[in-house]
Amino acid sequence: MKYGDYVTMGGRVLNVGDLHDEYSSVTVMPEGIITLAKEGYFFDVSDEFITKKSKADGVPKLVVVLQITWVMVQIAARLAAQLPVTILEGHALVYIITALGMYAHWFNKPLNVG
Repeated sequence: MKYGDYVTMGGRVLNVGDLHDEYSSVTVMPEGIITLAKEGYFFDVSDEFITKKSKADGVPKLVVVLQITWVMVQIAARLAAQLPVTILEGHALVYIITALGMYAHWFNKPLNVG
């Protein structure tokens, strides 16, 4: 089975021109891909194809890490100057710590590949 080299937001585009008179390509939804796999039809997906689908490279991720670091430095400076830290800032710090851990583990993970 031949297929196109792209994926739409709805699924995988398959070239069915040699199988059908009216349609040259169809979009197969995730449920259809599972059904085809159960019938023994699998798609060869290369690492290059998956990497190509990444919507975020290192630069946007680096910007987010820098923004997070800046907020952490501001909170640390407030604590060092014995200024009060609001509940909102404390709550944001919890999210910051979680986000930094996530970025450390997923820095090379492509975005929206699933």
